[in-house]
Amino acid sequence: MTTDMTTDMTTGTTGPQRHRTSPPSWLVEVAREAGLEVPAAVTRLQGRNENQLTHPATAGGDSFLVKRLVGPGATDRFARSLGHARLVQHGDSAGSGAPELVHADHGRGVLVHRAVPGATSGNRLLVEERFTPALCAQVGHTVGRLHAIDPAGLPAEGLPRRGPTLPTERALRALPLGAVHLMTAGEVDAWRILQSDDSLAAAVRRLRGSSAAAPRTWTHGDLRIDQVLVADDRTAVVDWEEFGLGDPAFDTGSWVGEWVYRAVLDIPTARGDGIGAEEHDGVLRHRSLTPEEIVRRGVAKLDALAPQVTAFWTAYRAEAPVDADLAARTAAYAGWHLLDRLLALAHGKAVLPGVPRAAAGVGKRLLANPAGAAEALGLHHDAAGPEVAA
Repeated sequence: MTTDMTTDMTTGTTGPQRHRTSPPSWLVEVAREAGLEVPAAVTRLQGRNENQLTHPATAGGDSFLVKRLVGPGATDRFARSLGHARLVQHGDSAGSGAPELVHADHGRGVLVHRAVPGATSGNRLLVEERFTPALCAQVGHTVGRLHAIDPAGLPAEGLPRRGPTLPTERALRALPLGAVHLMTAGEVDAWRILQSDDSLAAAVRRLRGSSAAAPRTWTHGDLRIDQVLVADDRTAVVDWEEFGLGDPAFDTGSWVGEWVYRAVLDIPTARGDGIGAEEHDGVLRHRSLTPEEIVRRGVAKLDALAPQVTAFWTAYRAEAPVDADLAARTAAYAGWHLLDRLLALAHGKAVLPGVPRAAAGVGKRLLANPAGAAEALGLHHDAAGPEVAA
């Protein structure tokens, strides 16, 4: 399962202004051993790893993103990142503008990528309503080309396997008491939402079975909008720590799920449709929305973002072999993405906000009827693209 992190992984220019500090000693050692200029200063970026953006000591010098992988699974995530780098080095088209890997320090678990000048995180563009269908199409082409690569060209031996993309049957019934004791009230509530619905467990079971039978392709494994950088109207997919063989629908479903999630989050806001009389700072604050209004606004918000989903799907289908069940599995994984977002949001929270709860309800509906959801989301099976047998 994924974690929820919003990070600009190249420039530090998006989001809050951050202070420059002297480079830590480990980074100085890495720079010297890699034959790179020791930076004059660094900017610490957010994320689960230790991410430092370097600032050159000389005019015209290069900036780099130096990432020291830490925390659970750091060794495996380092190896998977190098697996994707090998794929790019083999000349495959999956790199698609991703920042160049210039140095890897196995002992320290450090990756050094060349920074992308002027890059903006996709998440910021999404919030500012500037992540256009054209940008979504670029991501669709990138992911499609990745999924079209013959896995035999890069043997998977030695590449650590990822954890499960879906919760186990046992987790959907009950969690170990020791794990519950370490959870916040929000996390316990989120798991209660999942475990109290027998139909959800059945839907997850069906998705697990269909996904296990699907063709294996190379996948990003953690495809979110904040894993995309945009510079000069060109996209680059970054953070390949979950790279590996898997069901291509996990990538496509995660991306579609991002847009569905955004639509649900926008239900109480005036973003995109300009409802004015009861708007205050872009949020409808003066009264609660009725259930009928919630449904109506949810449909309108999703319709407003449909061109982004369609552009991604059409571009993806132009590049990747598609099995007959891919659209339905994509819709189902989009549904699971909303539930996974709920679990990530619940981490460290005492109370779950209402809108993410509503998103979880939408996720359940997508999982319950993935074929119907695929049609509603515009994931038409008759779009351009080569067919493959399941």
